[in-house]
Order: sequence, then C-alpha cells, then structure tokens
Amino acid sequence: SLSFYEFSLSLDIPSGIQEQTTECFLLGATVFDTVPENCVVFEDSFHGLEAGNRAGMTVIGLATTNSEEQIRDKANAVIQDFNGFSFEKMKNMMR
Repeated sequence: SLSFYEFSLSLDIPSGIQEQTTECFLLGATVFDTVPENCVVFEDSFHGLEAGNRAGMTVIGLATTNSEEQIRDKANAVIQDFNGFSFEKMKNMMR
C-alpha cells in the first residue's frame, strides 16, 4: 500500500553521491526504507530521467527544461508542471 511522506530527501546531506545518478535515487529508497519499485522520480534532465529508469523507479518527466517530445521516451509519464497534480494522479502513473 502506498503512503505519503511528509518530508523529502535532498543531497544536502553529506553522502558523497552526486545528483542525477542511479546511486542518488537508490539512496533515496534506502533512506525511506522501501524498494525502488515503490519510488517515483520527478526529473526534467536527460541524465536524471535515465538514472531513475536504471534505478528501477517510476519516472515522471517534467517538461520544463526539455519539451515533452524530447523526454517522452525516457519517462513513464510526462507532466508540464505540478499545477493540478495530486497524490492520486501520481499513484495512477506508477508502473
């Protein structure tokens, strides 16, 4: 069953892991004590989209930096921004 966390993970914590890498996203799963299949990555960069996929997570592309056409094949779903986005919509987008 999915649950909503009231906190987020930032790489401001000293981990030695770079942003937008598979290791970065897998660290997130470890911190939240879950498996990658239960995680959702929101990304706008090509590197981040690819890393989220390699980590085995649901990847939602943000068409902010790159167009929807450019990232569509790298994400499970694409959104323009978070306006009107909800936890229910996210659950429906999960693989």
